[in-house]
Amino acid sequence: MDLDPRAAWNRVCAAAPPADGLAGDRHLWAVVDLLTTISAYGTESAVEQRTAVEIEQAAAAHDYFGLPRLGAWIRRLPEQAFVIEYSVLLREYMSMIVVDDHEVLWGAMERKLAERPTTSSGPDKDTAAGQERS
Repeated sequence: MDLDPRAAWNRVCAAAPPADGLAGDRHLWAVVDLLTTISAYGTESAVEQRTAVEIEQAAAAHDYFGLPRLGAWIRRLPEQAFVIEYSVLLREYMSMIVVDDHEVLWGAMERKLAERPTTSSGPDKDTAAGQERS
């Protein structure tokens, strides 16, 4: 099966957080949810609207996709969101998300999908695609 990152992205963006979904879907949802909140409402809102556990889940999700620098930045966010000016934090975040006009998260998701074996008898609970392998 050809794994389409757009299908995974669209599935996650169109749904509520996956309760029992595949690990990749849960991680991707945590990343997209935080990215959307920061982009639309700012870093303070991102912290105010989440528990410490949800912040850690978002950080771990970035780690899962091979983006530990972003994961570390998110872990520091609760301490920094109300101290450092929003525009400074947003610029810092965006400089890690978009590098040389390339969307870092998209590349990380494609790499995670590429790690998947192409054959299996069932769904893989530890990959980003959230689709059954063929």
